[in-house]
Amino acid sequence: MRYASFWLLAASIVLPSAATAQSVPALSAGQVRFFVSFLERVGSADVDPALLSHNEAGVSTIFSLNASEAAALHLAAMSYRKQMTAIRQTENALIAGKSGLSSADLATIAQLVQTRNGFVAAIAASFLASLRAEVLTRVLSDAQQTIDFRNAKGIN
Repeated sequence: MRYASFWLLAASIVLPSAATAQSVPALSAGQVRFFVSFLERVGSADVDPALLSHNEAGVSTIFSLNASEAAALHLAAMSYRKQMTAIRQTENALIAGKSGLSSADLATIAQLVQTRNGFVAAIAASFLASLRAEVLTRVLSDAQQTIDFRNAKGIN
């Protein structure tokens, strides 16, 4: 019982409180595409970790993330990195040594894209739920501006 207050304090630091946790609706296809790019900038396995840290710091500054939100961003980046590493390994094994891809290979790659989109939506929703209302509004506004730009230019 003497450690109960410690665990309550630890939980209040790590877990978002009911007052700060946001209810986030399901993401649209455009928002998922936005968050693929967003997470790629902060969690890509193909980018130097120092640059990823710099990008995380930049996102934290741009959106005025507090320490808890910055930690949620880092967790989202690491989750994305882990999941994408697994997908890329599967994809590389699928195409290794082939000069062309069969329709079954293409179907498998399409399924990998769907898998990626599913976990990106889950990671993004978790990150968004950790944000304060004003930060959530800024992030979703930025996402919408990017979606509108892409649509206006015919970019998927």
